[in-house]
Amino acid sequence: MKRACSLCGVILALLSLSGLEFFVAAQNSVPSGSTSNLNPTTTTFKSKSILVEVPAVVTDKTGNHIHGLNQKDFRILENGKEKKIATFEEVTATNRPLMAAENPAGTYSNVSVSTEGRPALTIILFDEINTPLLEQDYARRQVVKYLANSLNSPQAIELMELGGKGVRRVAILADDPSPAINALKKVKKVRGDLPVMQISSPEPPTAADNRSSSFADFVRSPERKTEKELRDFLSGKDAISAYFSRGDRLQETIQALLSIAWSVSGIPGRKSLIWATSSLPLYLDSPSAEPDPYFGAHLPSIYAEPFAVEFSALYERAIEALNDAQISVYPVDMRGVTPNALDSTIFSMKTLADMTGGRAFYGRNDLSTGFERAAEDSSSYYVLGYYLNSQNTKPGWRKLKVRLEDRSAKVRARQGFFFGSTTVNPDFSRQADVNFALSSPFESTGVPMVVRWNPASPSKGQEGQKEKKEFAIAVPATSVVDLSDRNQFDVDFAWEADRNGSTEQRDGQRLKGNLDANSLAQVKKDGVFYKNALQLPPGDYQVHFVVRNNRSGQIGSVTAPLSIN
Repeated sequence: MKRACSLCGVILALLSLSGLEFFVAAQNSVPSGSTSNLNPTTTTFKSKSILVEVPAVVTDKTGNHIHGLNQKDFRILENGKEKKIATFEEVTATNRPLMAAENPAGTYSNVSVSTEGRPALTIILFDEINTPLLEQDYARRQVVKYLANSLNSPQAIELMELGGKGVRRVAILADDPSPAINALKKVKKVRGDLPVMQISSPEPPTAADNRSSSFADFVRSPERKTEKELRDFLSGKDAISAYFSRGDRLQETIQALLSIAWSVSGIPGRKSLIWATSSLPLYLDSPSAEPDPYFGAHLPSIYAEPFAVEFSALYERAIEALNDAQISVYPVDMRGVTPNALDSTIFSMKTLADMTGGRAFYGRNDLSTGFERAAEDSSSYYVLGYYLNSQNTKPGWRKLKVRLEDRSAKVRARQGFFFGSTTVNPDFSRQADVNFALSSPFESTGVPMVVRWNPASPSKGQEGQKEKKEFAIAVPATSVVDLSDRNQFDVDFAWEADRNGSTEQRDGQRLKGNLDANSLAQVKKDGVFYKNALQLPPGDYQVHFVVRNNRSGQIGSVTAPLSIN
């Protein structure tokens, strides 16, 4: 099957160029370690057109999806005032699996999957740090049972785990499901819960990477790795340390949601995030209120050191990222049947689900039902879009309501969004975003990008001294150039070289300006290129690259290995 790639032309141009220069009409360098102004009271709102897209799932009274509706069948209201629907689309997810995009040798890209149309993607987040140990074993087996029953589905399913070392990928069912099928056959612990499968002896586990692999790496992962990850997941080997060692569960949980949102932001279409947990580390009494932490007083929070921001900014950024990536959250209560159906955890689950257009599942032992219904919602839905009133810059939560002319049908859509510092002024969280993306366990896909090391030999110094290694980054012009506003660009390029888990070097540069007609024609044809170099002593490194479009707030990142002898 032919695998299309939106960056193929850029990749080929990158490989054919011996010297690369970034277009620059004006540029500002950002020294390593500098910080931007993160004080909400000094934020300057910028007037611009912002399209709000709202996915909506429509069902009849029995829960079956309704097809064939038109734009005139819908109304959308913001804070009680009807808005003109500017864009409308009925989406039926493509009936084909996600496939790993193939990159030319020597290049590294966050273009993780190749698709046609809008794929269906369901993410299962198994929460160890907010779930007591006694409630985890049964839920793990329910998750794997659901995976086993979904192996032949065209929908991609991604299993993640929030544990003692943060959030990590466990497995992805996409493209060819045979590695997952064979791996599940070999995991003896699921014998009683799986459909009829032949069980064979397990193979020895492989060494785990320090940093989570990309989406594409997991799609292409060998059977042995899939088996090991599933075996580790079922054993819950890190569950005890995860539950008792996470001092700031609130911060870790919100950071995990932000990482997940950025990791799939480049994949089009609505996604369902199934959050399997027993409790939320915060109380949400209403969508408009700042969440109240369960574990202590108001907590200062960070995206990642050394750029500190208040927790409220991190929380707002995470909710914004979920909405931008069209992720609806489906909390599933792993406690099963509970005596108090109106406890604070269930109330918070329902609030979060309403905020993002999902649905909370609680009060039942059959967890797989919630998994199935969440997955169904990503396969058929409508997307309505309207433009914000640029004159109204009052920050806060804005209520959304999607109505149907046919009142007998049920519509589920997110009930609002934060209009705050990062919505109209992406520069507000610029440096914190960059730093968080550099340290995130997942590659961010909001800005598609390709990285290549210069094939020429690094400049040699004396024995043991630092050597220079050049790199080039390529991105499509439409990802960083604002064609609607005088072809302006404002882009951060940042990189961090890690060795044995420690940072050896971190640096970056901010470039700003606008393109004339000739330069625009060139970059629209060939893409945008940036070239720079690292100075490093001999050793093996993992180098993390980040590109941030500072006009939109979108983020892309890539990890590329480097060896200097």
